[in-house]
Amino acid sequence: MAAGDFSASNMNRALVRLGEMFASPNHTVVELNEPALSAQALLENNRARFERVYTGNHCSGVKAWFLRGAHNPITTTPDSCTTPAGVYSETSSQNYDNEMLAGDAQRVLSARCDNEVAFAEEMAFAMSLVMASNRKQLNEAIIARIAAQAQTNISALPDAWSTSGADILVPAADFKWDNLGEFQFVANNNLLGSPYFMLTGYNLYNELFLSQAYAQSPENQARMRAFGNSVIYQDARYLDTLVGSKSTFAIEQNSFAFWNFSWGSSTPQEISVGSTGKKMQFWVNDPVLRYRDGTTLRPVQHIFEVEESCSDRNTNTEIQIQYNIFGRIMGGFKFAPNGRDSDSNTTKGVVKFVRS
Repeated sequence: MAAGDFSASNMNRALVRLGEMFASPNHTVVELNEPALSAQALLENNRARFERVYTGNHCSGVKAWFLRGAHNPITTTPDSCTTPAGVYSETSSQNYDNEMLAGDAQRVLSARCDNEVAFAEEMAFAMSLVMASNRKQLNEAIIARIAAQAQTNISALPDAWSTSGADILVPAADFKWDNLGEFQFVANNNLLGSPYFMLTGYNLYNELFLSQAYAQSPENQARMRAFGNSVIYQDARYLDTLVGSKSTFAIEQNSFAFWNFSWGSSTPQEISVGSTGKKMQFWVNDPVLRYRDGTTLRPVQHIFEVEESCSDRNTNTEIQIQYNIFGRIMGGFKFAPNGRDSDSNTTKGVVKFVRS
């Protein structure tokens, strides 16, 4: 990369090259192979609606609205002219601030003797690394929040199942396709609303694999129908590792909210020239992650800043220019607060099954 390559037109070439990398049939660089399967499952099942919150003409976060009520059973016959009085229902709201859900920085250097790569190529690769790291961080953050949200079981359990804190302990032999009804029974009796979906790591992985491998076998039709009536996502790489056990979660779609926030443009714009060097700002759509916004699936956007500054002189007395690349995902991921009555105060929208 040569000094002087840092221009809006050359940055656009880098973004074109970045798009070409995303369009490739496979990655040859292991650093880019960062699946974010838990994040994909949650984001694409997002059902929450919210309003943007503006503070001083700046979007500082979102406002979410919740309907809350409490049970008031009537056990005596009302008087002939009296309508029983219940407990007031509530319409409440809560503001949530934007947060940096993930962030990563890379650096590239000009005027290296071993640098035979064009500016656009090297810049695109560095941005790909940032985005891969951001996906991994977001995936890890969402898994941690799911695990922390698991509720105390309030359902009757099948024989040989037990509990330990928020964990529902399930014998290994019960993670089979013909036991999916048992998992559904427990999820329903933990008051998970419909629809809900399941997120699993190792548990059920082989059962799902076999149902697909023998899809044309007549003997496999019952297995196929059982899985066809369930919505199950898999994250075999990270879920169990981060949770610390072989776990499966049942998650209510209406229990959480994800939003993504960005600013600027997809076209690099110069935002400052001064003692800190030339800076450009832009956003890039993630090639993998999408989130549901109402009825629309939108790509998650990474906000980038790229700064050019003098690094040093090399041994040939040539000035070397460094390019600092900072990308992050802004927005939020929150679970709904607990309700008012005793049932709602124990139900949080997430049930955790652990292989015992």
